Amino acid sequence: MLLSSLILSLNNAILGRDLVNYESEATLTAIAIGQSLLEEVRTRAFDENTVPPNRASSPADLTYPDYVGHEDGEEGTEDFDDIDDYDGFRRSVTTTRFGDFIQAVRVYYVRNTNLADSSNFPTYLKRIDVEVSNSYVVSTSYVGTPINRITLSTVIAYR
Repeated sequence: MLLSSLILSLNNAILGRDLVNYESEATLTAIAIGQSLLEEVRTRAFDENTVPPNRASSPADLTYPDYVGHEDGEEGTEDFDDIDDYDGFRRSVTTTRFGDFIQAVRVYYVRNTNLADSSNFPTYLKRIDVEVSNSYVVSTSYVGTPINRITLSTVIAYR
């Protein structure tokens, strides 16, 4: 009886460790997939009105927040020429080990005083949030509940 109890405890410990390793690997995969999309977005012009050779001399020259998103005729990422074309973009990336990772992008202006606050007016700063979700990814929400997604964010400044 004692031996059975010991074997069961050892087996549970091994399974728990393997589950943590599997979830960690899935989370690292999600981070890599999200970072790849962030880098793709960063290669584009800051704004539709700053696609070379155009320049903005003030924030008023930039796209108004209500019109952020891709323009007519821009059907896929190969057509996106500026950062905010990715706003609302979704894509699925399939892996052999963990299945589908769903990417979702949000792009918005942020205030100079607080990079977490969105702005209702154009600024020289845009924040890009890439959310990557997968059933094997385990992270914690702000209130401490487990969720199956991670969000990577960066702020791009017009220069």
